[in-house]
Amino acid sequence: MKVKLFIVAIICLLQSCSTTDFLDEQRVETISNDNNEVSYVIPLEDALKNVEKVLDCINGASVSRASSLKSVKNIQILSISNTISSRSSHVNADTAIYIVNYDDGFALLGADYRLDPIYAISTEGNFDLSDTIQNKGLALYINSLKSEITTKINSNESNSRASIPEVDGNINSPYQITDIALSYKRGPYGKNRLWGQSTPFNYYCPTISGTKTLVGCVAVATGLIMAHHQHPDFIDGEPLNWTAIENGQSDLALFLYRLGGSKYLDMDYGILLSGALSTNVPKTLRSLGYSCGELETYDKDKIVAHYSESFNPIYMRGNTGSDDYGRYTGGHAWIIDGAMDIWMKYVMPGRLMETHAIYFYCNWGWEGSANGWYKHFSLAPVNGPELVEHGDQNSSVNYNFNVNIQMILDIKPL
Repeated sequence: MKVKLFIVAIICLLQSCSTTDFLDEQRVETISNDNNEVSYVIPLEDALKNVEKVLDCINGASVSRASSLKSVKNIQILSISNTISSRSSHVNADTAIYIVNYDDGFALLGADYRLDPIYAISTEGNFDLSDTIQNKGLALYINSLKSEITTKINSNESNSRASIPEVDGNINSPYQITDIALSYKRGPYGKNRLWGQSTPFNYYCPTISGTKTLVGCVAVATGLIMAHHQHPDFIDGEPLNWTAIENGQSDLALFLYRLGGSKYLDMDYGILLSGALSTNVPKTLRSLGYSCGELETYDKDKIVAHYSESFNPIYMRGNTGSDDYGRYTGGHAWIIDGAMDIWMKYVMPGRLMETHAIYFYCNWGWEGSANGWYKHFSLAPVNGPELVEHGDQNSSVNYNFNVNIQMILDIKPL
């Protein structure tokens, strides 16, 4: 039976507690469904152990993890179901992904034997599915994850969980990472800048009917890249004090507004959204003393190659869907600020898996919301006409995934 994936958010709001206490308080078990079909649900305890192994790998086994990453704050669940209205207050047979928020940090974990162990991880900030309403870059990733999960589950659903291979002479717990190594980790190179589009960042933006307009994601993403390089020294004949931009609200707000001017990004300012063409980004950067590539189709291998010889962030843009007329919607721009390759072995039903997982560090430009390392998978970008990076005014738009993802590489001062 082919499985159709729907995303259902189940938020378990918990008092802050240790991971052990959290597990003791929850009924975590393998579930068999009413049709006596095989259950692939991974116990939360096993999934959390995988997080510890990945963190040890990234940080080095001798480096102690921050205590905040040992304290589970809340969990959200992405579920598989034949009906989008299906909900539960605990882990059930439809559970696909655990979104685990710690006091400071988060992880997106496979909760199904047929999925990968780790999809995203960060030692800073938190992840909330409700942020995808405004954070279109994050929405794009979640929609892409939806496609990835569907493909994985459909291609692996015939596997039996009865036979678990031996590793080093021992029967391993299903789905546990048995071996892990960091091939490389490059980045993040910039500060975790918590820039956004509304107050106080839009202080100098135009006002419409007494309400301040938004900065716009194109200006935020471009500004983040320029702040990394702290270049140029002047804009429109006025000095740029990068220390003040990094540390002060007024200087940063003025800088972002100047970037949005008609001479540069030519932002179309609005109360609900502000947009600009991403084709304006290369010419803006070049006019401000940078060299850079052109806007091109997303290519994972090019990004990996970029970080083999560069420390510079990459400009990204994409869309989360299209309307009834075939026009792209949900445009967003963000930056990638690093690449990481983790080699791991883990147990799936009946076989031992070995894989290299590529992760990119994403700063979504939404005041730090969900910044972190995100696993690459086949985004299958769809080329199309250049659009203004507008969000969706209608929240009922039926999102597609993997739409018109593009990038700008090799951005650096002359």
